Amino acid sequence: IHLAGIVTDDLADLNKALSYEVNVTATQGLLGMAKISGTSRFLYASSSSVYGTTLEDATEDMQPMPTTFYAETKLAAERAVIFANRPEFVTTAVRCATCAGPAPRMRLDTIVNVFSKKAFYDPFINVHDGSQWRSNIHVKDAAEFYIDLLDRPVAEIGGEVFNITGENHSAEDIAGTVAEVAKRWLHKEVEVRLDKTLRDERQYRMSYAKARALLGWEPKRSM
Repeated sequence: IHLAGIVTDDLADLNKALSYEVNVTATQGLLGMAKISGTSRFLYASSSSVYGTTLEDATEDMQPMPTTFYAETKLAAERAVIFANRPEFVTTAVRCATCAGPAPRMRLDTIVNVFSKKAFYDPFINVHDGSQWRSNIHVKDAAEFYIDLLDRPVAEIGGEVFNITGENHSAEDIAGTVAEVAKRWLHKEVEVRLDKTLRDERQYRMSYAKARALLGWEPKRSM
């Protein structure tokens, strides 16, 4: 299960040569090493970012339109992974929504987590204009999906790409939910502050209809 990479648009842009080497060239090298070592299954963590900006729920048959260098590297690596699929060497790519939830090395730069951090430490959550859409999945749902793929029949997953997501929400709705949870569990009033002068043009929405139809998969946890 290949999860390693330099992630987020900002980090990838800091050193594009290194990001390409880690995200694309190293993935190609891992594919070759896996084949030589007799590995029979290679699962790759792609990203919802390959779709670019979309106001409709992205499906796997849509043409990817990456708008950032990070997204370009994820798509290039994904294509190498799918191209390597063979009956004796099964490859699958997972276009995962943004993960949310606790972890030993918890990321605090993703939307649900960063809003939660703000609600815990501050009496307010700053949001841009709030209209931008984001697709999120609980990290445990994502982990369980990869584990499930390890035992799936080859015919179901060989050479396939799957979206996985839990929910699509606007940033304003996400902040509102975090504020409600803070009130319920922290007994704390948290104000959601919208700044209509700041607009994030990135819009991410996803559909997991394919995973549901072919694999019977459903997310178990809400934001």
